[in-house]
Amino acid sequence: MEQLTRSSIGRFTGEFFWLPSALLLQHNVTWKAIDERTIQASLNIDGELITLTLVTDFNGKLLKLSFLRWGEHTEDGSYAYIPFGGEFQEEQTFGGFTIPAQINAGWWFGTERYLEFFRAKVEQAEFR
Repeated sequence: MEQLTRSSIGRFTGEFFWLPSALLLQHNVTWKAIDERTIQASLNIDGELITLTLVTDFNGKLLKLSFLRWGEHTEDGSYAYIPFGGEFQEEQTFGGFTIPAQINAGWWFGTERYLEFFRAKVEQAEFR
């Protein structure tokens, strides 16, 4: 599989928090509870196994999402699975779906090497 395709599958899957129905069991997603606030969703997209780790508060609000994403952000520029993820500061409800509405994300999430490269604030969303 092409390097860019593998990385894109990770990005695609990592953005499922904006469309929660994509993580329903009927889409061949396997769920596992890690502790009272941490769950994992595992799925296979075109042969690429992705395990999303989601951390919530005690009311179920998503606080963090992380996973290993294929990318070249290594010391020597070679491709490898790299910790990737983000934190969610705010949520909003649009069309019956409550989604994170303010996010920051980046490579090497959860490590001293964290490199934030994405920030967004969602002001409107439509689900069809």
